[in-house]
Amino acid sequence: MSGSPLLVTPLVFWLLPAFAAVSSLWLAVAIWLRRPSPPAITLGLYLFSVAVWSFGYCFQLRSLDLTGQIFWSKVEYLGPAGVSLAGLIFVLQYAGIYRWVTPRRILLLAVVPIVTQVLVWTNDKHGLIWRRVWLDTSRSYPTMARE
Repeated sequence: MSGSPLLVTPLVFWLLPAFAAVSSLWLAVAIWLRRPSPPAITLGLYLFSVAVWSFGYCFQLRSLDLTGQIFWSKVEYLGPAGVSLAGLIFVLQYAGIYRWVTPRRILLLAVVPIVTQVLVWTNDKHGLIWRRVWLDTSRSYPTMARE
């Protein structure tokens, strides 16, 4: 019976991110199929990023080993990059400030998220995102702890 909390506890915690991921993905697809305006397309990309973020977190919680948790944490990092960029562009489009939404400015805004993604996916080489990563087993389920 001692192994039971290891599987039950994460089940409780990953259900909410799973619901957020599925509902965000469903809304993103619904918007993409209708896409009547540029702000709607950007909102769809925003919701898709939320879905990636939530799915990554969900699978990170379901992983019981350190390698899986590190991989899904890296996938999870894709979400905030898309959320921040698409969120800002959506707000500008929705407010009607289209002069700020140019390819050059979008590329400039994307520099920090792109650099962050490169650092996350190459962290094994430099340790700039996580200096030290370990599996914290002090709870009833293992979690990735980082420094």
